Amino acid sequence: MIRVNTIELKFIHFINFSDDLQGIAYLVGRLLIFHFMKKQLYRLLLVFFIIPTSLFTQTAWNAYELNANHTTDWLEKNLIPKTTYEPFPAKSNRIFWDAVPTEIRTEWIEKAENVLKDDWKAFSIIQFMDYVRNGNRTHYEATLYERRIRVTTLLLAELLENKGRFTDELLNGVWLILEETYWGVPAHLPGTGIPNAEDPIIDLFAAQTGQLLSWVYYFMQEDLDDINPLINRRIQLEMNRKLLNPYLLRSDFWWMGLRADRAIVNNWNPWINSNILTAALFFAPETHRSAIINKVLLSLDRFLAPYPNDGGCDEGPGYWGHAAGSLFDCLEHLHSATAGKIDYYQHPLIKNMATYVYKASITPEFTVNFADAAAKANFSGGLVYRFGERIQDKDMMAFGAYYYNRPNDIKRSQSWDVFRLLSDMSKHQAIRKLGGNPILTKDVWLPNLQVMAARSQANDTKGYYLAAKGGHNNESHNHNDVGQFIFSKMGNRF
Repeated sequence: MIRVNTIELKFIHFINFSDDLQGIAYLVGRLLIFHFMKKQLYRLLLVFFIIPTSLFTQTAWNAYELNANHTTDWLEKNLIPKTTYEPFPAKSNRIFWDAVPTEIRTEWIEKAENVLKDDWKAFSIIQFMDYVRNGNRTHYEATLYERRIRVTTLLLAELLENKGRFTDELLNGVWLILEETYWGVPAHLPGTGIPNAEDPIIDLFAAQTGQLLSWVYYFMQEDLDDINPLINRRIQLEMNRKLLNPYLLRSDFWWMGLRADRAIVNNWNPWINSNILTAALFFAPETHRSAIINKVLLSLDRFLAPYPNDGGCDEGPGYWGHAAGSLFDCLEHLHSATAGKIDYYQHPLIKNMATYVYKASITPEFTVNFADAAAKANFSGGLVYRFGERIQDKDMMAFGAYYYNRPNDIKRSQSWDVFRLLSDMSKHQAIRKLGGNPILTKDVWLPNLQVMAARSQANDTKGYYLAAKGGHNNESHNHNDVGQFIFSKMGNRF
């Protein structure tokens, strides 16, 4: 029993912090209340701390939920064949592409015209070795990202304009990527700092490069064949050699979650798996397609099974886009490729993972940046909107629309994730019409992640706000966060 002034609270259901940190959030809250807060929020916090955790209990994820329920045999019967799989309308479907809003069409065509004015930058092996020599990773990465953004820009512009004037330069960029020994970045490469062509490594950006080339192949296959059939054959060769064969034959990549010594994974798992799914659906032979996808499902189970039931992202809100967000990409691919037969959008864990994104907001500009997260919000508005639509959460849809409709949305202008760009494009008019609203939840309690937050009034930045972190520091991207707190008044953080 703890006495606060004349109020007695029996903390039978108090936050289940580790023994050495029992009650840290209460003590932080008490200190701040005494020095800064008014009685209104004081009472709110007292009530908040004694809500029974049983009210937040959700159904856990079965360790083999996806893999066991969708075996290789099941997938062989239910996957749409490659020859008829059409996740987006083909380039020849001008009814769809010509109906894309003018503001999008103009944006991408103008960007592509600027790409035509500049030459492609070359890599050097010395640039690549900078990381092991002096720790610099930006020189090489900047050129790698720029190359892929340029290819994405040329692809989208050609789809929208359909005059052929961007095709040759698109081919130049694709061929440069095909000639790269390693599609990832030096910081993710084990060993001496030089890529080994005989031992392909799958990292985040090798996999995402595979996604980019998959969409080039899907949309431009006929155009490239008209130029020379060897182009598509080379794309197929590199996709199998660098991605699909290593994925199918190896289980020792830590991010897969299939190693006994590395059972817990992070955002790398769904991020890479989402891109492997794209590549497998377009490129894998029918005899291997189901086997690769079934392995993806097992790997995703390894990501989901230990995930906190409250849906909190222990890596911080800055990683939500490639943790829960990339998981959503996976669910979208699986839903599309099975004509809706794989559908987990209403699972309690999936819904909790989704809504964490707006529960972590202090103001429209700032987030609860525990773990490895920037203080300023930087969400992909289209992704948030689409996820909210799937789980039928109107607040999340409004939250996503708010960020999407901000001027110069950085997530849209600098992305080379073709799937997300096209998916956002398909929802553009609906998002513009909605307008959006920066949802600011009044009370948040994540009992598994052990994060609490409370504000004076919902959707209000003028009052008081408090967030605190308990739990433990053995989390991915943890920054010794246990015991940390954030206090805000009138939108100003202290």
